[in-house]
Amino acid sequence: MIFLFLGLCLATPAAAGVNASFTAELGVRARIENPSVGEQLSIPVRFRQMTEMKGGAVRFRYDPAIVSFIGFTTGEIAPGAVGLSGQPVIGDDGLAVIEGGITLLGSGVTVRTNGGLFGTFDFELIAELPDEGTSISAVRVEVNTSGDPEDRDLLKLVPGQLSVLLVPTFPNAIFNVVVERKHNGAAVSWNTRLIGIDDVVRIRPIGSEGDFAVFTNPAANRFADQVFLDLRALRTNDVNFPALPNDVVAEALRELLGLPNVTQEPKLGLVGRVRRVRELDNLLQSRTHVVPIMDLPAQSKFEFEIASRSFDDRRSPVFRGHFSTRLAPDLRALFVSQFDVQVTRTGGAVSFGTNRPASTIYTLRQLPDSELVVQDTLNEDGETRTRILLEDLEPGVEYDLEITASLIDAEDLIASGLREEGASQTLRKRFRTRADARRLAMLRPPVKIVGSDRANIVFEVNQPVDAIVDYGLVQDESTDEVSLYSWQQESTSTLNLHNLTLSNLDASTLVRYKITLINAEGDTFTTDPTGNFQWSRDLMFRTASAADTLPPEVILGPLVDIRDVLAVVRFATDVPTAATIFLGTEDGTYNTEDEFEFTDLTPDGEFRFANRHSVIVSGLNAGAHYRYRLEVESTGGKITTLEPSLSGSGKRVGLRQPPGGSGSFTTSNDPDTQFPVILSGPTVSSKSDKTAIIEWTTDEPADSEIGFGLDDVSEDSESSAVTTTDHQVVLSNLDAAGTYTYFVGSTDASGNGATQSSEAVFTTDAEIDLTAPEITSDPETVYKNDESATIQWTTDESASAEVSFGTAADDLGFVRTLPETNKTHEVALTNLEASTTYFYEVSSSDLSNNGPTTSEVASFTTDATPDLTLPTIEDISVAESDSSVILTWKTDELADSFVDFGTVSGILDLTVGDVEDVTDHEITLTNLSSGQTYFYTVGSIDRSNNGPTESTESSFTTLTTADITPPETPLDLSGTAGSEQVVLTWTANSELDLGGYNIYRRTGEATEFSAIASRVTDTSYGDEGLTNGTAYGYQITAIDRETSPNESAVTTELSLTPTLSAAPTTATDLVVDGDALLPTFTFSNAEPFSSGATLTYTIQISTQSDFSDVTDSESGIAQSSGTTSWTTSRSLIDGQTYYWRVRAVEGSLTGPFTDTEEFTVSDTPLLAGDFNDSGAVDFDDFFAFVDAFGQTADDFPDFDLNGSGPGTSIDFDDFFAFVDAFGTTAGKSGALWAFAHRLDETARLRLVATGGPMTLAGAAGLPRDVVRLRVFVDDVEDLRSFGLVLTYDPAAVTFAEAHEGPGTLLESKGGDAGLFQILDERPGRLLIGNGLIRGTSVSGSGLLAELTFHLRDRRLATDTRFDLQQAFLADGADDVRRAMAVEAARLRPTGFALSPAYPNPFNPSTHIDFALASDSVARLVVYDVLGRTVRSLVRADESLPAGFYSVSWDGRDAAGHAVGNGLYFYKLTTPAFSRTGKMMMLK
Repeated sequence: MIFLFLGLCLATPAAAGVNASFTAELGVRARIENPSVGEQLSIPVRFRQMTEMKGGAVRFRYDPAIVSFIGFTTGEIAPGAVGLSGQPVIGDDGLAVIEGGITLLGSGVTVRTNGGLFGTFDFELIAELPDEGTSISAVRVEVNTSGDPEDRDLLKLVPGQLSVLLVPTFPNAIFNVVVERKHNGAAVSWNTRLIGIDDVVRIRPIGSEGDFAVFTNPAANRFADQVFLDLRALRTNDVNFPALPNDVVAEALRELLGLPNVTQEPKLGLVGRVRRVRELDNLLQSRTHVVPIMDLPAQSKFEFEIASRSFDDRRSPVFRGHFSTRLAPDLRALFVSQFDVQVTRTGGAVSFGTNRPASTIYTLRQLPDSELVVQDTLNEDGETRTRILLEDLEPGVEYDLEITASLIDAEDLIASGLREEGASQTLRKRFRTRADARRLAMLRPPVKIVGSDRANIVFEVNQPVDAIVDYGLVQDESTDEVSLYSWQQESTSTLNLHNLTLSNLDASTLVRYKITLINAEGDTFTTDPTGNFQWSRDLMFRTASAADTLPPEVILGPLVDIRDVLAVVRFATDVPTAATIFLGTEDGTYNTEDEFEFTDLTPDGEFRFANRHSVIVSGLNAGAHYRYRLEVESTGGKITTLEPSLSGSGKRVGLRQPPGGSGSFTTSNDPDTQFPVILSGPTVSSKSDKTAIIEWTTDEPADSEIGFGLDDVSEDSESSAVTTTDHQVVLSNLDAAGTYTYFVGSTDASGNGATQSSEAVFTTDAEIDLTAPEITSDPETVYKNDESATIQWTTDESASAEVSFGTAADDLGFVRTLPETNKTHEVALTNLEASTTYFYEVSSSDLSNNGPTTSEVASFTTDATPDLTLPTIEDISVAESDSSVILTWKTDELADSFVDFGTVSGILDLTVGDVEDVTDHEITLTNLSSGQTYFYTVGSIDRSNNGPTESTESSFTTLTTADITPPETPLDLSGTAGSEQVVLTWTANSELDLGGYNIYRRTGEATEFSAIASRVTDTSYGDEGLTNGTAYGYQITAIDRETSPNESAVTTELSLTPTLSAAPTTATDLVVDGDALLPTFTFSNAEPFSSGATLTYTIQISTQSDFSDVTDSESGIAQSSGTTSWTTSRSLIDGQTYYWRVRAVEGSLTGPFTDTEEFTVSDTPLLAGDFNDSGAVDFDDFFAFVDAFGQTADDFPDFDLNGSGPGTSIDFDDFFAFVDAFGTTAGKSGALWAFAHRLDETARLRLVATGGPMTLAGAAGLPRDVVRLRVFVDDVEDLRSFGLVLTYDPAAVTFAEAHEGPGTLLESKGGDAGLFQILDERPGRLLIGNGLIRGTSVSGSGLLAELTFHLRDRRLATDTRFDLQQAFLADGADDVRRAMAVEAARLRPTGFALSPAYPNPFNPSTHIDFALASDSVARLVVYDVLGRTVRSLVRADESLPAGFYSVSWDGRDAAGHAVGNGLYFYKLTTPAFSRTGKMMMLK
């Protein structure tokens, strides 16, 4: 029986009686999955916020064909009430209504109540649930105090508000349904979570009551039943046949099927059967289902249903939809896009898309002899995404690949008028397999695209792989977790970019997941959190709330790049969406059955959920006018349709701004023959020891290709078939401190290209990247209106971007994530409420998975009214060359960009635009004629659709010859030498066409400079991995954006020599303590290179002594006083040996790592001296030892630590052994050094510090540089022992000794406190204890301890502080009290003083120390023997703070001249003190 009081369904009142504020809730889950037939469902109803009642009633509605009402049971809300229920009444809609109620008998009888259980309604499930489920809903709730209608209170119920949904769940989810429409049929394709090809599509005309026509997957008919049986036998018995050769699989199959010998299979033989099994398995693993539907009438509307059953007989839910057949045949020519070949050492992964379903024949030959390797046919039923896996190739060998894609039913289409050459397209690609294997690596953090019932995990890898995502619910602490991961989703193809859908999730649920990658070599990579790599993380996401139902918005664009037979539609949405373009001719096929659909798909054929979309629409006619609309769907299933040509739909734009942005465009009459132009870059935006991100921009969408190498650009390559104008490619598996040469290339969607850049260089970092990205500019709201806001921040390296936000600072429940990585991050928050304050925080992780770095919580308030103000335009600038022009301008708010231009004034018939909303605008016009005058206007529209604002018409004239003018030489080159590094800085150039800076270096006595970095866009550069003590020379130049850049003259050489001393020192005293599995790492602070500079620390933990793996790491650890600690968040493995190291970081200067420290995790709880078995020897054990001291070992055997045995006493030998064990831990955090039974609210501890760098009155004759610290307690009661945790700054003082001090309080009643001991001593921390070994507990006030320290640095004497972090007072182990917080003791002068100068006599300088007992104006002046002022050393017209001061005199007068031999006087003068000293200069 299902009976849960969870209070998840709540309703609020609508009437105004004595119970006007009452609420009702159902004490059962709002969603119950997979209830079985015959199961009873009990629905308790509770009332709250009641005042008084006589009775009440609740009415439920349900489907009587599925659910049966059993009865109603009265609750305890009104003791003595009688419960009644009626008979179900079935309405015209076929639903039943049942009402149950209670009442107190007797006129005027009521009961006072705050609320409680009204009653329980019992139902039974009597039939199988339909796929959509069924609900039991409360439709009326009443409370009354009499039979008078005016004494009734009714709840106002929102439909479904008080309901229980009963739903079936299906592990074999259906998604990515696409219908390719024809004039005489259709092809329906979809993906499923599980493998299988037992598919059914049922269709019938819309509005028909007749039977459905049934179509099945023809792929199932291509294989004999025996092939299915063979595959089932292998999979059922866990035979890993994909990794085994055919003969081994054949032998396994023979044994499984009990076949005596292969001669029983004369036709195929077992090896032949194995080949067929592999073909079937490859088909199933794609999880792609295609069912052709034939012989339908044209221009007709149909509804359809899809159902799939998996290979292990688990069915899918029924998917329902509708489509219309076309009026005329689709005679568009076949178009192939995003053709990509990703090569490995022994194979390759090929993928491409077609604008219509096509079959594929491919042939692979090995060069140079053109030896046939493989030839095969794929997608016989037609698909729009084709994947080819090439296997068993030879390393380092060149191959020739030929692919022919052909339209399905090509002969019929040709007969209908399609030109024969348009029915197929042949692709050719020569490639060379890699000579060496690449180590598997993820290129950037995985992106989580989350809905309420599903999520997409998107990740990119440095080579084609098969991928698996294991996932499961994060259980609460009360649940005994059996497994972290309950489900698994496998990839459908071997690719380098994966998008895996995790389905059947619940809303508002925390999900844990891990990614596993497997390449053709059998190498694996996993993010399993128990691993020892930077990607070994416990990855999680939370599904969206069921209330997060806001539709997506198109926030940028659309913009159309228009050619003759194709166009590229670009736009961006506020959240990741799947996108489809619907397109047709103006006044023709648009919005009819003959319009075309273009869906943005991933390489493996799934919907591409992304914020930014670039969709190729192909098969167009030249010179034709087209209209289009966008349809975007979020992961939550919410759909937004944007038809730019309609009023109120998207941005209000002019017909020409941006190109196609108005929802229509006209294709060019001229064939597209222009190569794409590289507008900026290539440049390295971020790099580490193993990776580099190369970025560049082109003037039109194009693919990306890079050639690179240490010695030659042909050594290696990377490519991406995604068409974009903003290119970003990650290079991986690079050598540390290697200088690479590279070039980039791009080919547009029409096949023009590749345009190649000139060669450039970069140098990888010398050491592993352990540093999380730094947020270099805090997040800010760069734009907002009444319903949206844009959050922007920057990081010091390319990183991910995520914003969490909400209407409360402690409830940031909404998340927006960008799928791309950049340095500048801009996230749009939409569908906001006007005049509402929102809180948000941002986070970023870098490409090495360091982070996330999270900002502080910030806030903004949306505007009360819409933004109706047009953007303003200013500062228009032009930079001309012979074939291109750069136009820049500024707006006062975020807005897009466009330029109208032409060669005739007033006729600006060309437009170039950019959908990005920015304040600094830049548009490059390309493919211009040299020596030609052009007229132009610039314009912008803001995010609230205000505009366009356009400039007045201006003109420019292109150069008659190529631009050969270089930028100016950079100015102000300077640098800082650190340890094994140099940091260069310079002043930015101002040229509009600036392309970046080149960095040149020479080493030692070398005469030639070599480039180490090019096209650097920042005005600083860090050169790492250098040799300390070696001189390095540097020069930089500036270059422009020409394909062969014009380069400035070099700067004057800057020589720098890195040295170990030019960096922070290493930390010392490295200690591991605390919890054994989650230890704390503590060390004494390093010294900064620049006095007073702030240090942070980076820690690395590894299982390897060479630190080749990363179990855990952290950067940016803030320095604490004296010592710094950090606790790992990764649970370590018991018995494993680990290595760790730490380094100090001072701004851009990085100190050396400490020597390697080693430790072995031991989670054994038994510790000598751990008498209470807490996992640590601490003050609790000390207080217990005080109680046991002097007792017999027979009665206290655990305290006999020296093993003296029975008949002996617990004595000082045992105590010394206990002191040796004090502070050891095994499984305790160490945050508190004792368990306090209570807070002692009467006792007060205080610290008194005296002494210092000078001999002062009131310092009890302490020698100079000696500090005495006394610990007192006042008003203590029943004190037998105590424990103190004292901290200090080890950079300022060193600990010398400690003792009880004169007249210690513990001995004030004649007792013997013989256990005073420093129990644990570490730099910056002391643990002190004492206890009575004889005598009774004491009360009152007095001294507990006296400690002596020596001053290390007189400059730090002022404000040297001592903190009593923890103090425990005890009257036995069972009465431990924690003392109240104690104010720190600060070392301050007890009087004014002036010390003798030292050295004296002196040459060339001397030091003069003085002390100010209170804030005071002060003057310290040097005089000669005639009383003339020589130099004022201190002249404080305003108060100096009280403290110790030390001033140096360099023997020079006020004019800077050296003084002569002789006697000089120095005088300190304050309003309360004056004193003079003498000193002698001897040369």
